[in-house]
Amino acid sequence: MRNFHQRLTELIRIQEERNLILKELESELGFDISFSEDDILNNAIDVLSAELVKDIEKEMSAWMK
Repeated sequence: MRNFHQRLTELIRIQEERNLILKELESELGFDISFSEDDILNNAIDVLSAELVKDIEKEMSAWMK
């Protein structure tokens, strides 16, 4: 994964779509379970961080062989 900005943008879009679905559930549940803008960004960053760790581990494993 080399294009971090593009991947982060994609992850933010996915989190925003997820949040819209959660907002739609508000009328059925009677309360709001959606995320704040900060939570959306933090969730996207967390996913990207986990992906980066996996990529680094994979690269390091290849170098050690």
